[in-house]
Amino acid sequence: MQHFSILILTKNEESTIDRCLNSLKHMGDETIIIDDHSSDETLQKARAYGVKIYTQSLNDNFAEARNRAMLQAKSKYILFIDADEVVSKEMKEYIVQIPEKTQIPAFAFKRVDFFWNTKMRFGEAGNTYVTRLVTKDCGSFIRPVHEVWQGSKVKKVDCPLYHYPHPTISSFLHSINTYSSLNAAYMLSQGKNIGTLELIVLPLGKFMYTYFFKLGFLDGAAGFIYSFMMSFHSFLTRAKVYTRKKYA
Repeated sequence: MQHFSILILTKNEESTIDRCLNSLKHMGDETIIIDDHSSDETLQKARAYGVKIYTQSLNDNFAEARNRAMLQAKSKYILFIDADEVVSKEMKEYIVQIPEKTQIPAFAFKRVDFFWNTKMRFGEAGNTYVTRLVTKDCGSFIRPVHEVWQGSKVKKVDCPLYHYPHPTISSFLHSINTYSSLNAAYMLSQGKNIGTLELIVLPLGKFMYTYFFKLGFLDGAAGFIYSFMMSFHSFLTRAKVYTRKKYA
């Protein structure tokens, strides 16, 4: 596929944007950054790569932001990349060989996480596919957070998309607090109720499932921290729903 647009949503991504944009060189007809009022050096760094930049508030709704961002692209085909992701050589070569008039409306690539300089092979991050190459007018993203593509079939591709989240525990905790609030708001909008049993048992069960059943312990210390933090994310989301319902 020779003709497609690349879209990146950003907000204060100065530590990752160079690595991301370097991996996108010589790809696509245009690279567009949709920036949510970054206050750091994100845009200054991005301009060195000749990208197009639009300012757009994400309004705590990533699905809506992605859907609106597609309107800025001139191509029928859109490659979404996050600022903390890197397109691998294999993924780049795969996209290039896709026929220009493909009958497949969307592609999900295997995301490979690196945490604490460890390639996460097991646990929650060990077998994740994310929809990144989509066709306009063949679907849209839904859910304000942890958004998913809906409306057309998605082909899974094993070519890796490298992901470098949470460089520090502090940033991990900040992310968990932010995303758990968004998740809690979504659950409340759906009329979700959280009981005491679910509040206690589900996060613990999630840790047991990802760390033992999904072999997260094989990723060493990084596997333990990742499993623990993601189960804490599960707890914090439900605790926010529980307290909002109980004490509002």
